[in-house]
Parts: sequence; C-alpha cells; structure tokens
Amino acid sequence: MKNFKPLLFLLILVGGLAAYFFTPLRQVMTPARLVALTHSTHGVWWMPVVLILFYGIGGLFGLPGSALTLAIGALYGVLPGFFYNVIASNLAAGAGFFGARYLGRDFVSRFLKGKWKEFDEQAASHGFRLIFYLRLVPLFPFNGINFGAGLSKVRFTDYAVASLLGMIPGTFVYTYFASSLLSRTTGAKEEATFHLILSTVLFVLLSLIPVIYKQFRK
Repeated sequence: MKNFKPLLFLLILVGGLAAYFFTPLRQVMTPARLVALTHSTHGVWWMPVVLILFYGIGGLFGLPGSALTLAIGALYGVLPGFFYNVIASNLAAGAGFFGARYLGRDFVSRFLKGKWKEFDEQAASHGFRLIFYLRLVPLFPFNGINFGAGLSKVRFTDYAVASLLGMIPGTFVYTYFASSLLSRTTGAKEEATFHLILSTVLFVLLSLIPVIYKQFRK
C-alpha cells in the first residue's frame, strides 16, 4: 500500500492537470464564464455551497482557484464574497496538504539527506513563520505551497493557522477587485470608478509586499 500511495498521488495531479488543459474545464474556469454560468442561480442559497465545495475539492487536484476567487467576488460582492472565499481557499489548502501528506510524505522522506534533511527539520520548527510568509507574498503558487507543505514536516496546525491569516489580505483584495469590476458595468459610474481605483491601488500594494518585507527586515 505504501508503494502505491506515491503513484496515486501522481495520478491525481496528472489527472487534474489533464482535466484542466485537455477538456472544456479550462474554458469554463474563467471568471466571466463562471459568473455567466451561476448568475441565474445567484439567489439560490445552496449555490455558494456548491462553489465552495468545488473550490475545495479542486485543491486536491491542483486546479487553479484564482478564477473562482474572482467569480465569487463578482457574484456576491465584497463582504459575502470575502467570507465565501476565505472558507473555500482554506478548504482547498487543506485538501492539497492532506493529499500530499497522506500519499507522498513517506515516499519523499526516504530521499531527504544533507541540506534537504536540515531544511525539512527547519520547516517543522518554523512552520508557522515560513507558511505565513509564503501565503502573504503573492509570488508563490497557491497549489505549490499546499503540496510542498504536505510533503514537508510542517505541522498541520502551524500550516492551517498561518494559511488562514496569511491569505486574508490577498483574498480581500482579489474579492474587492472582482466586485469593483462588476459594479463598474452595473452600478453608478462615479462610485464604481472610485472602488475600482481603490481596489487597483490595493492590488498594487499587495504585489509590493516582498519589497516592503525586505526593507522591514533591513
């Protein structure tokens, strides 16, 4: 069974990538298409549950969640959309982590030697700080962090809390930006333009976090 786990993990990742790139799923998983598909059921109470579950399960297969984040923000507005996105992104983060931890950790640990072994131990000792930084800085791929943390020795409690806190700024900015884009086309132009400009400024500031962090450390 242990020898079968890495193969299953690989099959899950390959299957997720194949489904995304070689099926209509890639065309469906765009913010505009998702909004169009779910707009008619916008008032249905269970639609956010469906989107959240799809987002969460997609984390196990390595599916990109940015389109869903933007679509949820555009559909439900800033505050409800932010709440839904926080739940969905953390479910996806947990699914990716547990998939990698259960199916791939034992296999990877056999080959950790020298500096890689030391890095793995450091990840266990400073897991919260490491994951928080990786989540806060919008340069590292979401699914890459999920799987990498699961394959490492990072404790799940450190990973979960750091992910929750570290993803809040980015989740809010993405949700606000998507909501502002939609209001630009449907609401009062002056107010919508203000929100769009403000969300764009926040988006730029978010991208400058690595520079700010380096200056702060100096």
